[in-house]
Amino acid sequence: MESQHVANTWWAHATLEREPEAEARAALEAAVMRVAPGMNAQNAANIWWAYATRGREPGVGAQASLESAVVRVGPGMDAQSVGNIWWAYAKLDREPGSKAQTALEVAVVRVAPGMTAQAVANTVLAHATLRLMPGTAARAALEAAVVRVGPSMTAQSVANTVFAHATLGLTPGSAALAALEAAMVRVGPSMNAQGISNTVWGLLTSAATRDVPLPACYPSLWQARGSMWVHCRILVSVTCSTLA
Repeated sequence: MESQHVANTWWAHATLEREPEAEARAALEAAVMRVAPGMNAQNAANIWWAYATRGREPGVGAQASLESAVVRVGPGMDAQSVGNIWWAYAKLDREPGSKAQTALEVAVVRVAPGMTAQAVANTVLAHATLRLMPGTAARAALEAAVVRVGPSMTAQSVANTVFAHATLGLTPGSAALAALEAAMVRVGPSMNAQGISNTVWGLLTSAATRDVPLPACYPSLWQARGSMWVHCRILVSVTCSTLA
């Protein structure tokens, strides 16, 4: 198999939600180790995505090979690949090695101007999930991206971005805050219970710990779904007692 074949096979198993049988998995893991030195960025991203989608970490040898591939292909990664790899690390609850982390941080700075709203949210949320603070340049690039993609953010992207900033203890700049508030006004009526919970928790946490003013749209979040009142009130009670 060539690297493209290996990547496609892993991707296919993940898309079919089917784990390879033990013998096939061993063969594919061995193939990953053999072809990793020749993988392109898309191959590496697809294989990481496949492992994460199935919730199964690569074996030790495949992990090391994929980490080396990330370091090597970082300069050629597109925005989607960077977002997918960060998402995969978060999904697997595995922090990148130091060299891979550096390569991904540099890649974030480079590709952030072309990231979609989903890729921006996935990247910020991945850092929060791993409790991994982005470097200064990456933070600035992601914040600029939030301002740019705000008008196209979905309800889930908004909720994840607000939640991630609060988890990391980050206060977005004024332009990013304005973009997120405008997005909340736009998508608030379509947020589900989880989205409202994550957004409210993020807003309250930022207000309580870093004196970030609650946005003008905050009351509308409470009214987005009348049936969610009990859910949100419980969340606020838990949040306030945790911060007390």
